[in-house]
Amino acid sequence: MKLNSLADGLALTVLGEGDPELLGLTEDSRQVKPGDVFAAVKGDKTDGRSFIQKALAAGAAAILAFGEDDREGFLKNLNVPILLAKKEGFRETVSRAARLVYENPDEKLFVIGVTGTNGKTTTTYLLEDVLNGQGWPCGVIGTVNYRWPGPSGLKIQEAPNTTPEGPLLWKLLKEMVFDGARAVVIEVSSHALELGRLGDLRFDLAMFTNLSRDHLDFHPDMDAYFEAKKKLFTEKLKVGAKKSVVGVDDPHGQKLYEQIAQRAVGFGLSDGAQYQAKNVRVERNGLRFNFAKKIPGGPEGGANHEGGGAGVEMPIVSPLMGKFNAVNLLGVLAAADQMGLEANKTAEILSGAKGAPGRLERVGQNDAYLVLVDYSHTPASVAAALESLRLLKPRKLLCVFGCGGDRDKGKRPQMAETAGRLADVAILTSDNPRTEDPLAIMADASLGFEKLGLSRAEILSSVGRDYCSYLAEPDRAMAINAACGLMKEGDVLLIAGKGHEDYQIVGTVKRHFDDREVAKASLDSMGKS
Repeated sequence: MKLNSLADGLALTVLGEGDPELLGLTEDSRQVKPGDVFAAVKGDKTDGRSFIQKALAAGAAAILAFGEDDREGFLKNLNVPILLAKKEGFRETVSRAARLVYENPDEKLFVIGVTGTNGKTTTTYLLEDVLNGQGWPCGVIGTVNYRWPGPSGLKIQEAPNTTPEGPLLWKLLKEMVFDGARAVVIEVSSHALELGRLGDLRFDLAMFTNLSRDHLDFHPDMDAYFEAKKKLFTEKLKVGAKKSVVGVDDPHGQKLYEQIAQRAVGFGLSDGAQYQAKNVRVERNGLRFNFAKKIPGGPEGGANHEGGGAGVEMPIVSPLMGKFNAVNLLGVLAAADQMGLEANKTAEILSGAKGAPGRLERVGQNDAYLVLVDYSHTPASVAAALESLRLLKPRKLLCVFGCGGDRDKGKRPQMAETAGRLADVAILTSDNPRTEDPLAIMADASLGFEKLGLSRAEILSSVGRDYCSYLAEPDRAMAINAACGLMKEGDVLLIAGKGHEDYQIVGTVKRHFDDREVAKASLDSMGKS
């Protein structure tokens, strides 16, 4: 694309001479290649305009920047054209520019957006399996990584953010189209919606899982958090989009459904949902339920091969564990039905789908000592995991958990209260402390135990003894080892918080740490794996 065409498309002012061909767009000066536009985005800590000279040295053909407050003279005496935008809404302008430079790849894809607090990642993995299995080569942009099928196998990129900044998002979409993708599933974060990262991206189908306390270090309150999520359904859908798929068991989901009822269908365990999971049975090797669909103006029944209709309920069998995963599966069944995909084939694919890594992921193979690692890091998600595992009727239910540093402090005591209320023994430890003192984080969380009136025992003196109210150990590896040591036959252990992450952030250093590896080594050493 020519620079002047880009300027015309976005109504931007051009400073300087020349009309170069633009090959790409990035806001990272380290990623600039000859022919790229460098977008000088101002962040919380740095001003991207201070990296303009580095971008020029790497071959940038043009600069996209805002001109206000240029007291340092970043935009003076540059030897390439400058696309001048307004400071207000600049991130969205950058995303819109990237869409044009990368040739509007969303127009060639069926774009599905999944938002909510919990269940997004599992849902995207399941949708990926369903779409690939029914002839829709599918890319995924989300928390674990960015991936899509390429000519030589699956392409995978590290995910710096759940929903990437505009330039990377549009570049990924173009690469997916180039490699033959027909669809993409995107985890849409509230940050991305609030900060304008999506730009002009519009969705063919949107899905809401649930909403509970999270990210209140970014949003001022839960109402603001909900309003940010709602933008996906009120501002980001294509004309003629499929009906949105909304989880209505959740109060915020019910509220959203009521506000967009003419353009939505509901799913859940509640009777009011059009798509329901009935007779849910949670077992140690997975779960079973009946998938039922209510037809407006007709009898209730299961989905037929054409995507819906009256009839018998469809049985669903899945290797996923936890009652909440029945709802995740149900949302995928509902989304596939809205797309008109063949329902029996969807059910067959889901019967073998393993979901996302680190989501109630089993460690070891010994049913007598069942250990599961889960990404649950909110009070609601920890509660959902523990309540689901309680259905397995364990002799004792143990939970190792921590709270992240430099994040919402208000949920820390709620996390401890949830673990203390639902587990037989709660073991408080460190998560990703980042720049906070791990002991200070744990002290904040311990207030939740105190609210329950639980007593504390020193973890090292408790190993090998019977259970106590709660334990505290800041060393996460030692906490996991102690929990495995406490287990007796018939017990279940949930290690919550980090899930798929293979690192721990201490200070500003990211060091290798994987809950699954630590737990497996511990179980092996004790003959419990």
